[in-house]
Amino acid sequence: MQKRRRDLERAHQKVLEIIEAGGVPSEDDFAPVWRVYRDLLGEAQHDKCAYCETRFRASYRGAVEHHRPKTAIQEITRLTRDRIVPGPTRRPGYWWLAYRFENWVLSCFDCNAAKGNYFPVRRRNKVIKPRAELSENPWLIDPLRHDPAGAFRFDEFGGIHAQRRTAAYTLRVCKLDRGLLEQERKRTAQALVRDLEDYENAVVSRNDAARRTALRRIKEACAPDAPYAAMTRQLVEERVFLDWPTLSRI
Repeated sequence: MQKRRRDLERAHQKVLEIIEAGGVPSEDDFAPVWRVYRDLLGEAQHDKCAYCETRFRASYRGAVEHHRPKTAIQEITRLTRDRIVPGPTRRPGYWWLAYRFENWVLSCFDCNAAKGNYFPVRRRNKVIKPRAELSENPWLIDPLRHDPAGAFRFDEFGGIHAQRRTAAYTLRVCKLDRGLLEQERKRTAQALVRDLEDYENAVVSRNDAARRTALRRIKEACAPDAPYAAMTRQLVEERVFLDWPTLSRI
């Protein structure tokens, strides 16, 4: 662990020297020593993408994504219902956060590629410098530090709908409504709906064994390591009025 910490400090110092010399660090100037923390992030995130909750596969373990981009910041001129209108690119980015654990999330390839260097904030400071993040109000939801529950609404066909402005930016920037992702959410939602119907029928018929079986499957679909748990928990609460804290104790 001490070696990892020293590697982070050396990599940060190299970038700092470029900044102090009046330069602008490029992507190649950032040694990717954060990669050794991928397993730790995966454990913290239950091996799911921080943005879309898709499970990683054996052939792809996810990418360490910098929530605040390190090299450059892609501005957004305008956000519409179905697209982003990009603005100018500013350099450098949040270079001082490149080697800070709290700025890392593990993401899938598609969310990582879509997000890129986007990081919209309300009233961005004219000069981006260390500690600027302390006074910023980001438009993007930080999924590991702010519970996104309630920010989005899901339907049983895999659709996702923003319930507030920060959710609208996050949805559009990460393309959380992309076709293949919605198809995966739909498959999960439809399986859950069948389990919920089984649960309701078992309650009405007073079939305790069937009720317990359906309830077990519902809990599995809502567990922290289950894909799209934000969606499944919302659908369960709407259908049978059981929130996750209550369901997890049953």
